[in-house]
Amino acid sequence: MNKSKLIYLASTLLIAIPMFVNGILEIMQPNDFLTEALKLGYPLYFFKWLGVAKIIGAVLLALPKIPFKLKELGYAGFFFDFIFAFISLATLGEFPKAFAPLLFLFILGISYKYKQKKTFKK
Repeated sequence: MNKSKLIYLASTLLIAIPMFVNGILEIMQPNDFLTEALKLGYPLYFFKWLGVAKIIGAVLLALPKIPFKLKELGYAGFFFDFIFAFISLATLGEFPKAFAPLLFLFILGISYKYKQKKTFKK
């Protein structure tokens, strides 16, 4: 396995696994989640749909045989999710927490860059 493919796989899994788990939590809405979610001011049904979208996006990114055009939907969805998560948390003044979505956005950018088809040419 070459270095580029390893970077792609690692960065993609660093996005897909936490987003899949987070999607499940947003659908199930345990008490710890509800405490944090209510601070944001969004209706709870929003998080259920966001959870479904995160699970779909994680699957799109993680499965190897998905056409790149479909994977781009996952990348775009997570791009907007991370940007709006940053804005929501920053608006509340939760600056240490607000930088976590930016870190995920950076990792997402690495995954996207290394997914380009020229990376996997032998």
